Amino acid sequence: MESASPPPTPATTATPTPTPSASPTPTETAEPDDEPTATEEPEPEPTATEEPPESEEPAEPEPTNVGTPNPPDEPDPEGVSEREQEVVDLTNEIRADEGCGPLHADDRLHEAAVLHSEDMAERDYFDHVTPEGVGPGERAERAGYDSWGGENIAWGYQSAEDVVEGWMDSQGHRENILNCDFQAIGVGAADSDGGPYWTQMFGYE
Repeated sequence: MESASPPPTPATTATPTPTPSASPTPTETAEPDDEPTATEEPEPEPTATEEPPESEEPAEPEPTNVGTPNPPDEPDPEGVSEREQEVVDLTNEIRADEGCGPLHADDRLHEAAVLHSEDMAERDYFDHVTPEGVGPGERAERAGYDSWGGENIAWGYQSAEDVVEGWMDSQGHRENILNCDFQAIGVGAADSDGGPYWTQMFGYE
């Protein structure tokens, strides 16, 4: 990935919510501002893909604060780091303000989210789908969760507050966060030389 000076803004991308069912049906692709790349400063320009993700390329992200990665997180006994828990808490605060019930943290969604963020960081890519073609629903199933509903990802945001704000500024991400049918959440963060990778997964049970 490129590094630029001054650093451009971070990027986010989301899989909007499928219709609740045993076999969720895809929804219409959300494309905020009809702009597939993050180009405007200082606000990020997220992109969104439908579930299951189409072949549309995600925004080519560029990190901020290159060369000053966050210090390692101190995980709690359940393995959720402080910044991951903060994303969960901020998400539930926003949902409460909009009349949605709180999401409970699910260990399986957390596992799937962490593994995806770590994989993107280690292999230097940014997408809902791995280079081998594995999507978020399949990742959730591999972790033992078969009621997956949606996923938000981001790269380059240095704090939980910033990444949640970035997601809320995009229609596709916002729809996931404010989907009152979702019951569960898992958040994974992983550091890289270009900044943190974030994955936020949602489920129906």
